[in-house]
Amino acid sequence: MKSIFILGASSDIGKALSYEYAKDGYSLILSARDSSVLNDLKIDLEVKYKVQVDLVNLNLESFREIESIISSYHEKLSGFVLMAGYLGEQNLAESDSLEAIKLMNINYTGSCLALEQAAKILKTTRNSFIIGVASVAGLRGRQSNYYYGSAKAGLISFLSGLRNKMCKHDCHVLTVLPGFVDTKMTAHLDLPKALTASATQVAKDIKKAQKKKKNVIYSLFVWRYIMYIIRMIPESIFKKMNL
Repeated sequence: MKSIFILGASSDIGKALSYEYAKDGYSLILSARDSSVLNDLKIDLEVKYKVQVDLVNLNLESFREIESIISSYHEKLSGFVLMAGYLGEQNLAESDSLEAIKLMNINYTGSCLALEQAAKILKTTRNSFIIGVASVAGLRGRQSNYYYGSAKAGLISFLSGLRNKMCKHDCHVLTVLPGFVDTKMTAHLDLPKALTASATQVAKDIKKAQKKKKNVIYSLFVWRYIMYIIRMIPESIFKKMNL
């Protein structure tokens, strides 16, 4: 069986998804900015599921490395998952261009370069797939996170175009739009429990949607309705709201 490359495997959702695919017998290529943090995960997956797990350092801000690292696995890949993201600090980004650039480079530029390189490989592999994890934050700009949200909006559009391109190559592209997720990245936030998914729940939703070749999913599903309402608010009203 070929391998799945999970970019951003050190995230809580990335770890949970690693277990989901290892259960199915997939070999895994797990990447993180510092892959040594994945050593325990690698050992656990190999012992529990008898699968091969490779670890690789990949920094989405190091643009020149992205192509060479991903292309080095071209003979193995049957799937690619973009899980990496950076929530950042909106207030800091407004006053510090380095924070603004980091938010955009990780959440959009580096992510798109990685997806494009994966697509070059997978267009020659039948029944392959690409999964991109974006965010409901990308569906409408808000004052509280417009740097993060605009980068995710760009990623959503990129994935839509990539899905259109890759359809004729028998490579399915899935866009994942999580709402609130209980992870270490959101640990400092006071999230409403009824609208917050666990990392494990999101991972299960992702794998189920990939198997069914869904195009776009929300997790939790209720966010589809929430974002529909938010997107329908007239701009003349929305611009006055404290969101």
